[in-house]
Amino acid sequence: MKSEKMNTNPVFQKLSDEKHEDFFDYIQGLGLADDPNVVILSAMHHYYYDSEELKDVKTVINLKQLNNVRQVKDFLQAVSHVLPEESNFIGSFTDNRKNHGSRSSDDPELKVAGSISTRIPFLNRLFNLFDLRTERHLTTKTASILLEDAVLKVVDMKEVDGLTYFCTKKIKASA
Repeated sequence: MKSEKMNTNPVFQKLSDEKHEDFFDYIQGLGLADDPNVVILSAMHHYYYDSEELKDVKTVINLKQLNNVRQVKDFLQAVSHVLPEESNFIGSFTDNRKNHGSRSSDDPELKVAGSISTRIPFLNRLFNLFDLRTERHLTTKTASILLEDAVLKVVDMKEVDGLTYFCTKKIKASA
């Protein structure tokens, strides 16, 4: 019965097409696998959504690991901006401290941005052009800080085979 349900579930089908079956197990464990109002952000393709298109969405699943997002902080802020309140944002990252034994400070700006930052936007863009690294250093703590800074409350975090999955809920920003 489980196999038949998985094969007819559009969420599973999309995750399977992109080789993310393990993601489905995590989503199923959260009780969100049958949610009809799901948007899956592909790791291979780019899509653009605005607030109006996402107003009925209850769950957004990001298949691209946060470590591989060039401007993680900006990405999370943009996602939070278009998500309706009480909707879920689900994704994953590799905890570099656990998986590589790295020692690091817990400053999210240093570890996530991984690039030089100034108060001058033009210089930031220029520095980012030269910053060709594709994998950002993240820990559970820095990822949690970044998510919560984007008004995404962490409701679950679980490590499976070296990959940390997270589920957040968009909360109302405090005044």
